[in-house]
Amino acid sequence: MRGYCLCLLVCLLLLLPSAPAHGADAPVLPAKAYLLMESGTGRVLYEHDSDRKLPIASTTKIMTAILALEQGKLSDVVTVGRKPYETGGSTLYLEVGEQQTLGNLLYGLMLESGNDAAVAIAEQIDGSEERFVDRMNAKARAIGATHTHFANSHGLHDPNHYSTAYDLALIARYALQNPAFRRIITMEEFAIPGAGQSPPRTLHNHNQLLGYYPGANGVKNGFTEEAGQTNVASARRGQTELIAVVLGAEQRVWTSSMALLDYGFSHFLATPVVKMGEPAEAAGGAGIEPPTPVAPRTLPAPSGGADRSSVPADTPLGPLAATAGILALTLGAPVLIICCLNPVRRLARRFRRR
Repeated sequence: MRGYCLCLLVCLLLLLPSAPAHGADAPVLPAKAYLLMESGTGRVLYEHDSDRKLPIASTTKIMTAILALEQGKLSDVVTVGRKPYETGGSTLYLEVGEQQTLGNLLYGLMLESGNDAAVAIAEQIDGSEERFVDRMNAKARAIGATHTHFANSHGLHDPNHYSTAYDLALIARYALQNPAFRRIITMEEFAIPGAGQSPPRTLHNHNQLLGYYPGANGVKNGFTEEAGQTNVASARRGQTELIAVVLGAEQRVWTSSMALLDYGFSHFLATPVVKMGEPAEAAGGAGIEPPTPVAPRTLPAPSGGADRSSVPADTPLGPLAATAGILALTLGAPVLIICCLNPVRRLARRFRRR
């Protein structure tokens, strides 16, 4: 009887559904495209439709800021012209003829997302916004953002103004190498002089992750009706710094950004590089190896887009579980029937003898 019970137990185990090889905790976000990148190496850890060209709203200003820092000085005095004053959308309310340092305008650009500050910066650097935009496009190509095209310095909608989640991550990664850029985007509040006799303007950073999400240190969010909610977020924990890009979100762009960062910090680790003959404890500043996948998984390949992720997709069954499932289908049912019928027959014979 014990043999029959053991056989029955084995058959039942074969028929039970197998658990997935990896936990299905990879985030599926309410957005058109998103990507997670390790900042130190540029390695893509996770993505969905990251080569899709989309409007990017004020995340444009990452490029505007880095070019201003590379081509100008923070102490340069900028005289505001007519075009910045007439630019719509989010604004610092700059006045025609008002003078501000380039540094003050950069804080207004990245904290308050001033479109007027973007145009004033562009005119200061290249004499006109059109020439500055040419510089933006040339810089994008140099960085490797080959699916990006800028039509203005601020991100207000234009059919010829677009980028991709992957390209924006490349641009942000490049910008984060500049210490002045990092200093500006991590400032939660900053005051600049008002126009004329007006009181100082207090600028507030629109990045809701600063001071809330552990390790958050940038970068820039945006919104237009056409682009939806957009965000480029970055955060560092220990030696790991991640960049998360979310484009075309209808809602909850901050929650989506945190979900990407959480996924990255939970599944990928940066390891110090120890040089030959160097004590392990001395490797703190030696560099960072590519992150090691703890539980590699990614989204299924999105329809109409390439899967750039360097980590393999989840499979619903591991190799052993898949084999067990096939055996259960081919052998489990007949064996189960035989194992169940034999004890019934033996009982029937006993009753007949009585």
